[in-house]
Amino acid sequence: MAQTGSRMTRRAVLAGSGVVAIGAGTAVILGAGTRGSVGARAGQNELVLEAGKTLASLMGERLPQVPVWGYNGLVPGPEIRVRQGQPFKALLKNNLDEGTTIHWHGLRVPNAMDGVPHLTQDPVEPGQAFLYEFTPADAGTFWYHPHQRSFEQVGRGLYGPLIIEVSPVSIQ
Repeated sequence: MAQTGSRMTRRAVLAGSGVVAIGAGTAVILGAGTRGSVGARAGQNELVLEAGKTLASLMGERLPQVPVWGYNGLVPGPEIRVRQGQPFKALLKNNLDEGTTIHWHGLRVPNAMDGVPHLTQDPVEPGQAFLYEFTPADAGTFWYHPHQRSFEQVGRGLYGPLIIEVSPVSIQ
């Protein structure tokens, strides 16, 4: 039967489940969930993210570490947790040997803060910095990553979780 409109097929569900499983497995291998509390927390509105080269244990502590790229020396990058409707600032410092950006995947942000190189902003060159400023309109679980040579930069470890918490509602 031909697929029409936005009907979901069993094949699409299975493919999506596979992608989620691979992503979760990669996070476990790279140490997500084993790190301490890092990154922005709800109530804080400023964060520094330093993109740079680092080492990670991909196959356990007894085997050699491998070179990766990370934010603040971490793969995945630090968890960012902020409140919906509260202004947020993230200063990207580029310690890589090439330009980079940060794209706030799935968030509605001002065009100049979207992190798409040569379209919404120039790449942040090595040794340079860029201040991202926006107020998240939507709550949910998102992620951040570069769009500059993303096939390599994301593949080497430049990505991280972004949680926008629901703003408390006052009951009167």
